[in-house]
Amino acid sequence: MKIKSLLIAATLVVSTQVSAGNIYKLTKGPLTINECPIQETNNVMDLALLNKGYFIVSGGKKESELLFTRHGAMSLDRNYYIRTTYGDYLLAVSKKSDPKHLSKIKIPIKNLAPKATTKMNAIINFPAMATESNVYESNMIIYDSLSIAHVVTLKSAKIGPGIWKTRVFIDEIDLDEGTLEFDVSGRLNKQAGLNHIQWPAQYGLHELSINFKSSTQYGNPYAIMSMLQNGYPLGIPEFMDISRDGEITLIYNNGQSKRMKNRIAVALFTNPRYLEQVSKRLYRPTEQSGSARIHWAHSENAILSGGLEEEPCLVTG
Repeated sequence: MKIKSLLIAATLVVSTQVSAGNIYKLTKGPLTINECPIQETNNVMDLALLNKGYFIVSGGKKESELLFTRHGAMSLDRNYYIRTTYGDYLLAVSKKSDPKHLSKIKIPIKNLAPKATTKMNAIINFPAMATESNVYESNMIIYDSLSIAHVVTLKSAKIGPGIWKTRVFIDEIDLDEGTLEFDVSGRLNKQAGLNHIQWPAQYGLHELSINFKSSTQYGNPYAIMSMLQNGYPLGIPEFMDISRDGEITLIYNNGQSKRMKNRIAVALFTNPRYLEQVSKRLYRPTEQSGSARIHWAHSENAILSGGLEEEPCLVTG
């Protein structure tokens, strides 16, 4: 599937983990936040406000007037900007909390470049009652800089009281060895080696460090509690998540995620009932309403993705 169609499809999907229904338990009946109910849509681009604030929109040019709305039906345009159903750009705020720093929201649709594995953390229990004839083996997938997967194999054998030798193989090539020394309580006392393992990939050598810091030697059987590594293959945008704080995270098919720096802006007014109606769903501030108060914190716990406020809920007191 092409990236463009993939991302557009993704905006119509909310995973079970982040759906509005799960977060707010929206069932058969609507949930009233201010004056109006919110209906669940399960469309990640449908946004509802959980406080008495307003989304901030504009025509997109520097001289464009800032307008305000509670209507949160959004979509991506062909350039991947978030826009209202009427074509206005949804705006985001930075931590500088200055209205002059509001910006249009463009979703990054580039693939996430692969990352070569450079670190591994292994948490393993080595059996205290093992004999020197026993060899224990564990395996893990790592990645090179071209997104190609490789298999790391660790072969460990006891060579003395509380002392283990671990050999490292990558794609069955014997590359390095190190020792692990455990104290009488079963905690790792010293690791020697395995910090600069040179391993061959298609284009040059990579370097790998393996950390056994949290491994143990108890009377229990050999057990792998955790094997983690910091590399990953090429990532293709798959889902988009909008948090209750208005933070947008792009989720890739390789399990990685990337959060955008800005968050969806929310404005508060002293007397919102005195806002001037520009169109059916758009408003501008007046002297009586007070000017828009725009701050990074106004978005916190304020935005529900996957739901829309029912009409007519255009101004709240």
